[in-house]
Amino acid sequence: MYLDSNGNMAELALAGAHVGNLGAGAAFGVVNFWNPVGWVVLVVVGVAAIAGIYYGVQYANDKATQKAVSMLNFASTAATPPPPNDPNGKGTQTSSKTLYNKNGTRIDVENPGNRPGQIHVQQGNSKYIYDVANKNFLTTNGQMAPKAIQELLKSPDIIKVIVKGLTYLGY
Repeated sequence: MYLDSNGNMAELALAGAHVGNLGAGAAFGVVNFWNPVGWVVLVVVGVAAIAGIYYGVQYANDKATQKAVSMLNFASTAATPPPPNDPNGKGTQTSSKTLYNKNGTRIDVENPGNRPGQIHVQQGNSKYIYDVANKNFLTTNGQMAPKAIQELLKSPDIIKVIVKGLTYLGY
């Protein structure tokens, strides 16, 4: 017997019912287009379709963010990958690649080959290195970065960028 512990089948059934209702409503509205009731039905169907699309996009974004957070958790417990020039290295060798650059915040990944790579954020002249094991940013001398920098880690966009950087490093 199939057990649907995640509720995926129920989600699909509800989505199918929602699409079926939209189709029936649209058909009714088109058939009665000459009548103001038909217009109202078409407007309601259009609003429901837009809401359904919005929900689908939000759901997909939430799933992507959850997957990215899961990757951060995995990387924090994994051994530091060897540099790319090491025979066991899996990362991509790059001197510096900018992954994010908005509102004065830049996130780069470096994996030069002669040392373990790093992800860092720069704001102005300040540079903060991402500590994979502890999932936070540190100053270049190893101190905890300011709270405003740590707050970046609450942004889904920043989390996804860091995960992309981790793939460059071979995690």
